[in-house]
Amino acid sequence: MDIFEDIMDFENGCVPLNEILKLVGDWTLRIDVQVAYALVYFLIFVVGICGNGLLIGTMLIRKRMTVANVFLINLAISDLLLCITALPITPVLAFFKNWLFGSAMCKLVPLCQAISVLISSYCLCLIAVDRYRSIVTPQRVPWTVREAQFFMVICWVGSVAISSPLFITQKLQILAYQNLTICGEFCGEYAWADTRVKFGYGICLFIIQYLFPAVIMAFCYWKILQKVRQDWIVNTGSALTEAQQAQTVERKRRVMYMLMLMVAMFMGSWMPLTVVNILRDIRPELLETQMYFKLLNVHAIAMTSIVSNPMLYFWMSKRHRRALKDDMFWLTNVRRQQHGLLEKFTPNPAMGVLYRKTMERNLLHRNLNPYRRGTLADPTCINRERALQEMHANCFLLVPLMPFCSTATQSTCTGTGSLVISKRNGR
Repeated sequence: MDIFEDIMDFENGCVPLNEILKLVGDWTLRIDVQVAYALVYFLIFVVGICGNGLLIGTMLIRKRMTVANVFLINLAISDLLLCITALPITPVLAFFKNWLFGSAMCKLVPLCQAISVLISSYCLCLIAVDRYRSIVTPQRVPWTVREAQFFMVICWVGSVAISSPLFITQKLQILAYQNLTICGEFCGEYAWADTRVKFGYGICLFIIQYLFPAVIMAFCYWKILQKVRQDWIVNTGSALTEAQQAQTVERKRRVMYMLMLMVAMFMGSWMPLTVVNILRDIRPELLETQMYFKLLNVHAIAMTSIVSNPMLYFWMSKRHRRALKDDMFWLTNVRRQQHGLLEKFTPNPAMGVLYRKTMERNLLHRNLNPYRRGTLADPTCINRERALQEMHANCFLLVPLMPFCSTATQSTCTGTGSLVISKRNGR
């Protein structure tokens, strides 16, 4: 008792927890640790908000909803919810050591966090099952967008139901240490009638949120890996050329690796926090030393899943990187299309009048979406880059002057321009 006289808050009749932890050298009280973790959480928050927001915005602007996009949008929404509820609060809790946000937030924040984690697990699980059905069992009728939306409604309702015990048992409580009252209120699962029930709920949550989805995803991606390995063998009887077959295999391989990496990142990021939560119920004495520092570490690792999904999804998919780029400059592209946007692609102002007029006429008046939906050539959205590639392939042949200008045609070649030959008009 005497050692606490110097740190006692006699006005309030309590002992600040930070002062107690200073006596045992708690690392979260060090300024360098607080600055480092504040910076880490700030970066995760900014990247998570921007990355998931851009992912959702790109898909909604394109208005090209697919089954996979339904799952990915819900995954991004759950990450945004986790980003808003967990990232600003956890560092404050770890540094100040008591709850500063009121009784309502004490119930809502753990509920929202649990729902977000469950939705993330289910979305990744559904993406894996959808890929399994498309690649391993293509003879099955594929899911429709309406069915995917129905699955997500079930997932959201189920996640709320599974997480509801946290809303009931979370409450604020004043704690004591060696017959001394600790200053402030603490938010935790203090309303359980029996600790065995609390432990049983924790095990069930571990199975439903972590173990069960992990088994399903591991099975699906193992089967997909076997199927893709078979597709690496070139089918000589196929109608596709060898180059097209190689391109098809490469696309399948990239998609598979992207999804597998997303799952590996999610499982690896959430495993430390899952193990720590189980230890808190089974062997809490193992976490007594540097408890706040350990919890802050595993929580920061778990929060990296917020940024891994949009980063992997955009950076490993050329189609979505192109879509994101086009959406960021959407207004500029529209304005250029309305005024003959392709001046920057004209070879030479002195000789490019025919080129420009024909290009604009074909670009503005022809159907720009010749691809059948569901084929490998099916883009998310036709854009200026693809339109230019198509026009250059079908209408024009640009031949560099040097060294291909013959003597007979040198009179038509000017400066460092290009010789424009129109296939359609036979010129």
